[in-house]
Amino acid sequence: MRDSEKLYIVATVLLAVGFLGSVAFVVSVVFAPEGGGANIGMGLIGPVCFLAGIAGIPVTVAAVVTARRERRLASGARQR
Repeated sequence: MRDSEKLYIVATVLLAVGFLGSVAFVVSVVFAPEGGGANIGMGLIGPVCFLAGIAGIPVTVAAVVTARRERRLASGARQR
């Protein structure tokens, strides 16, 4: 498995955690009863999910850059 493929997997997991955590946070705020434990739990887990999603963005950029670099090196090796 190439480095870019590993980075894509990590980026996908981080972005999925970020998006799903964001949706869960919004749903718990909108539909949970007042003073419920769900709001407290999502208040603690929500920022972690947001940070995971934010961390997924630069990892995705790194995966794209690495994939381009790997393709450029592979095409240069074929020309020689």
